[in-house]
Amino acid sequence: MRIRAPLSALIQTIAVLVIPTGFPGSSLFASAPNGEKPPAATITKAALAPKTDSFVTSTENLTKKAIAASPSQPTNPPGQKQKRNILSGANTPHPVSPKGSDKNAFPEPLPKRVILLTDEENEQCACAQTDLSEVISEIVSNPISIKFDPPRSHSQPSKVQAPNKSTYKVLVLGDSLGLCGFGKSLDSKLRENHNITLVATYMACGTIPSSWLKIGPYTTAKTACGFWSIESHNGSPPTESKDTYGMTTGHKPSSHPVPKIESLLERYNPDILVMQNGTNLLSLFSDGATVIPARHDAQLRSHLAPFLKCVTNASHSLKKIYWIAPPVSGRYSKETQDFLVEKLSHYGGPVWQVIDSRELVSYPYKRAMPDKEHFVGKDMDTWAQKVYDHIAKDISEGAIPSTPLSKQKNTEALRVASPLSATKTNAQPRREVTVKARLTTKSRPLTKDEILPYQESLVGHVYSIEDVLSGEYQEKEILVMHPAHIRLKDEPLEKYAVGETYKLELVDFEGSVWESTKRSDSTGKLDLLPFIQKEDEARAPNLKR
Repeated sequence: MRIRAPLSALIQTIAVLVIPTGFPGSSLFASAPNGEKPPAATITKAALAPKTDSFVTSTENLTKKAIAASPSQPTNPPGQKQKRNILSGANTPHPVSPKGSDKNAFPEPLPKRVILLTDEENEQCACAQTDLSEVISEIVSNPISIKFDPPRSHSQPSKVQAPNKSTYKVLVLGDSLGLCGFGKSLDSKLRENHNITLVATYMACGTIPSSWLKIGPYTTAKTACGFWSIESHNGSPPTESKDTYGMTTGHKPSSHPVPKIESLLERYNPDILVMQNGTNLLSLFSDGATVIPARHDAQLRSHLAPFLKCVTNASHSLKKIYWIAPPVSGRYSKETQDFLVEKLSHYGGPVWQVIDSRELVSYPYKRAMPDKEHFVGKDMDTWAQKVYDHIAKDISEGAIPSTPLSKQKNTEALRVASPLSATKTNAQPRREVTVKARLTTKSRPLTKDEILPYQESLVGHVYSIEDVLSGEYQEKEILVMHPAHIRLKDEPLEKYAVGETYKLELVDFEGSVWESTKRSDSTGKLDLLPFIQKEDEARAPNLKR
């Protein structure tokens, strides 16, 4: 009759057979249930000697010598109590499978282990009350593999993230810096990401956020200093349309309409928008160095507000926006660039994540253009790689929200609490005034090398007011922005001579489509709000072409 032994004793007994002597596996076994203490089996150092056929094993109550097992058990002399061979490793009567000596499973031969107990000892030892011959044979024939974890360090182990199986569609919009290599490089990297199923990229030179919107005069905005699109079509290879400088010797780009984000969002239903923009917003700082907080804050809001309203529209699928702020510009002060990035983060923070590119690529650039702003080559690819790494990390960690921006709580908070909610996004009447004024100061116009890749520039002139013919104007002087270049052709500025008096029909420069055009203003009259002549406003290149 077989008597079942406690499970803990059974497990530990099996372990004595399977786990080589001295192997640090004791931590695998918990204490016996109900306070039972399973028998211990210890091995002397002599048992570990090479090619040893016998060793000493001890139990909790008695230590005896172990003898080497043989094919047949020896017979005890008359009068001595009969001893049972409870456990036998190498000398088990059952056949051993070749797997039992597999060096991959057991690098060293298992030591022979025999425990000889008297009948009294047999009754005291719980494990001896179970016939384990069949179990032992099975274990030896089919060795198990036990994996031991390495010791833990004091620091907390990093969590292993399950791979993100979500897929995303990405829309990329860029300006002239995108045309210099950033846009194409980023587009290629995004297409290699297995979580991204669609990428559509559009780059238009001279653009600001409003340029991409169906709003006011920007509805028909055009670019003539470079355009590049990389479009996806239902799993087919992308098609490219490129019109940039240098495609052939002396080539100059033609005029192209700036695509509208409202149409692009409807066409592609993207989950992620990458907005590489801001370089041309620096043109709002007329002298390139001075920040007038109230004025420049209002100007930036006038361009950010309608864009925010569009991308958070309930009909769009956007879930995440990365705003790629411009890298260092050598023609604007650090204060102006800091102000731009600060406002992008402050007003758009609840909706988009601003990536300050000044931290990603070093200035001066190895292959910089004369304008100290644009560059090409390895620096461009470095910039694109670091931006991609940031986006790819968010994707791999599942950091892209699953709900559209319009339903995210932070977006709702923006609409309720942000100062942008009070900004009027519809076209507002701009102040008009007609004056008789004498020219007193002229700024030096930019050179063509200083404005490329752009084709237009402005120059600031200061006039002394002699008479206000219509409208209202209280200042004694007025600052007027004149076109200095259109389509890279010099404008006839010589017709404006210092000391001469002119009749000027003017309109407020803020809100003009010329507002983001590169300009030269060395007059020092930063306290004056600029104006532009009505006839020049109508000649805006991004409207006429």
